[in-house]
Amino acid sequence: MRYHFILILIFLFLICGGCAKKDTEEQFPMLPKFEFTSTEGGTVNHEPFYNGVGVIAFVASWCGPCIREICELGELAANYENLKIVMLTYEQPDMMIKSADSMNIRLPIARADSAFFVTLQISTLPTRLLIDHGRIIFRVSGAPSTQDSQFLKTLEKAISGSSLSRNNSRKDFIK
Repeated sequence: MRYHFILILIFLFLICGGCAKKDTEEQFPMLPKFEFTSTEGGTVNHEPFYNGVGVIAFVASWCGPCIREICELGELAANYENLKIVMLTYEQPDMMIKSADSMNIRLPIARADSAFFVTLQISTLPTRLLIDHGRIIFRVSGAPSTQDSQFLKTLEKAISGSSLSRNNSRKDFIK
């Protein structure tokens, strides 16, 4: 009898304690504030991502899947005209701009210091972060694809709760 009572208590504890998980702000880490030099010589910073929905992609010119990522970012920009998108690289941005220009993709590109990669735990290229008002709400590492249904569902949900008002171009992020 005593054994059954203990089992019931454990069962109730697991049910009540296990269901207490909620979508809290702690589950979605904040994007650190940043400011980097863009290919145009201005700066790219965190502000557009704190004021709306956006995508930050970490890429490199030597990375084959990153070339596909640039293409897919171009598709995202075309499908979501006002989505904020920026590409960050640890190498000279001129190397990335050649690839983007060859595909006729006009998105901001900036060089980020290696500490920023470490802070965001970027260990695989490409890595794509979906940001909603400063919070990192989704991460895809490796060879991301806009066809990833979970990424698109999360993007759609974030956009539906946001009012997007700016057209996307390299100049939108440069101060």
